[in-house]
Amino acid sequence: MFWNNLPTLRFNRLISIEKSKIHMALVPRVFGIVVFLVYFIFNLKIEGPMYLSDEIGYLSKAAAIAGYPTDMATGWYAGYSFLIAPLFRIFSDPFVIWKGILLVNAAMWGISFTILFYVLAYVFPEKSVKSILPKILVCAIYPGFITFSGYALSTTAFVFFFMLGVWTLIKCLECADFRWHFLNAFLVGYTSWIHPAGLCVAASYYVTLLYGRKRKFNYYVIQILIVCFMVLFYVRVVHPWICITMDPTIDPHATGYGNPLEFLSWLLEIRAFLNFSLHYLGNLTYFNVATFGIFNLFFIKAYLEFKKRNTYSNVYLIFIFIGLSFLAAISLTGIIASKALSPNALYFNWLFNGRYGEMVLFPVLGISVASFDFNKIPQRLVFLSLFISSLFVFILKVSFVEIYGNINDINLVSYWPIALFGFGWANRYYYVWTLGGLFISLIAVLLRKKSFFIMMLVFIVCISFQNKHHVYYVKNFDRPEFMNFIRETFPIGTTIGFDTEAYYASGTFERYPLYAYYLYDYDYKRMNYAEWKNLNCDGIYFTFAPEQIEKNGDDFIMGIDPQFRLFLVVRKNTSFDLFKFKPRGKRVSEAIFAKSFEENNRMTLDHVFFARNLPTVVGNKKSDSLFSTGRAGYLVFGPYIRLVAGKYKLTVNGHAYKLDEAYVDIVSSQGGRTWFVFPLNDSTTTSDMLLQEVFDLSEDDKDYEFRIFVGESDDIRFDSFIVEPYD
Repeated sequence: MFWNNLPTLRFNRLISIEKSKIHMALVPRVFGIVVFLVYFIFNLKIEGPMYLSDEIGYLSKAAAIAGYPTDMATGWYAGYSFLIAPLFRIFSDPFVIWKGILLVNAAMWGISFTILFYVLAYVFPEKSVKSILPKILVCAIYPGFITFSGYALSTTAFVFFFMLGVWTLIKCLECADFRWHFLNAFLVGYTSWIHPAGLCVAASYYVTLLYGRKRKFNYYVIQILIVCFMVLFYVRVVHPWICITMDPTIDPHATGYGNPLEFLSWLLEIRAFLNFSLHYLGNLTYFNVATFGIFNLFFIKAYLEFKKRNTYSNVYLIFIFIGLSFLAAISLTGIIASKALSPNALYFNWLFNGRYGEMVLFPVLGISVASFDFNKIPQRLVFLSLFISSLFVFILKVSFVEIYGNINDINLVSYWPIALFGFGWANRYYYVWTLGGLFISLIAVLLRKKSFFIMMLVFIVCISFQNKHHVYYVKNFDRPEFMNFIRETFPIGTTIGFDTEAYYASGTFERYPLYAYYLYDYDYKRMNYAEWKNLNCDGIYFTFAPEQIEKNGDDFIMGIDPQFRLFLVVRKNTSFDLFKFKPRGKRVSEAIFAKSFEENNRMTLDHVFFARNLPTVVGNKKSDSLFSTGRAGYLVFGPYIRLVAGKYKLTVNGHAYKLDEAYVDIVSSQGGRTWFVFPLNDSTTTSDMLLQEVFDLSEDDKDYEFRIFVGESDDIRFDSFIVEPYD
């Protein structure tokens, strides 16, 4: 339907394509196909989902909708899950399903870009397809769009349905066919099934129709009722049904994100409102820097269209819908963060967070880029860019609010200063890079024709950085070798247990959800060791506490993930050939398997703890290491492991650039009991090792901790702890 109407409905009238140039009407279709292929091929090397609970939440819901419910209900909405659920019925291999998800994502982006062509042709009737093409190319390489195509996150589906909603709204304004009005209301309502930001879109839709209600009042009422029904039906019926199907007995947040009215009433408090305002301005500043200030052109164009609404009365309604949706969506970040966090502190990960706003940024960025005029410097753009960043920095300075926390790169995908200058600088001196980003934005505007080239070059660098980061996390956190072993050794439907008690005590909360995807068609459950024993099944049991296995002669440890100390337990009397599996691929050294029953004791001895998995107080995580930042405090602490009395050798890997006050200590009882203190100096360090010491523990304990303290003048890189028995 869309493909047939696209070349004739608006392009013939608005762009005035001559018969000799009718082939230009095919450009949007061809460009959409190119985007589809590029996005798919670019992310094809991603072998599976990241460790993020968001992704697994959407994937597990898709499996449940397809008839494979897993014991893991979550609060993530299921609109995106409905779209990918058929893949779980068509294919039986989770690795193949993942490629299908990448294909679906790329297809939705391709169609979204085709629709964007149509929207731009409607908003700019004086522009030709040829003039729109280079502008829309800039949007195609915006880091947030191509990067999110490689994740099983709701952003892709939200952009797709939001753009369908914008397109069908244009159809509603242009014709009286009720079928378009019904379809438009359904599409807008469905965005609320994908993410709570859909409520912002629905509210903006309501305001838009209210403003244009004089035309078709009956249609207006029916459209509002349809959207309200869609929202309420999902919240009251669909989401609870999925949660009940997946048994939300452990996760207290499985039923939703919270009551929006409660959030709004809470904002009436003065301190809470200031907190919210800082988050809101922070996110506006994020987009100001991420788009080189160009996104402000949308609001300038919207203002101009609103002024002349009596002469061209349809376009300004599209601007109202898109603009209000964007502004409301970024307010959602501030509302959630302000309610969840301390009123006297700001978490950096929420202060600069483009993830919700990028769901509705797509048409905003497209219209902004198309509005850019190389021959005339838009003074309003310069003013808005200066105003947003300056106001944010000023309020932040006078608010005396504490800033804490590290960067979560998934929320700052398009914040290119991180790609250019690194995590540490962007985290510690975020206000500097805010102003620096503004400065570069103004230079890009002043350079005119070279500005888009600069933008595209920086976007490409940012995409490359995010892609490497994504691949790194997938390779280091997904652990499919275990999944290959289970799927090749045990039949589908076999009960697989996961140690819930040790699971929460370990602090490694992503392990259980991640495996839920690879074991979607198994009877995968959370249970303790006694419950698994009582089931008398032949399946696998995952645990972080191997000591309970050592006391039982009927079971043994088949494999270990040395990075997380996650142990794979099986029964000795199993009827399956456990040793036929041959580890292969890139992760042979990362998942260690026993070759015989006799190897199970040896597999519990060595403890390796990597920097990327340990918490920090004053350090900065970058790639595989922790770096000191010039602040005094604990660079690393943890991992709270059980050790029996005896001699051990501790190896601390890393590099010392400068040493002054630094030392390593061994403590227990949450730091209340100190066992050993080892100063770090030139005699203890080598090029790749900070310390190697033998120590003798006189007591058993279950929460031994290894810490590195650094002073302000210490300059250290930490890579890993290795703890092994010493004979």
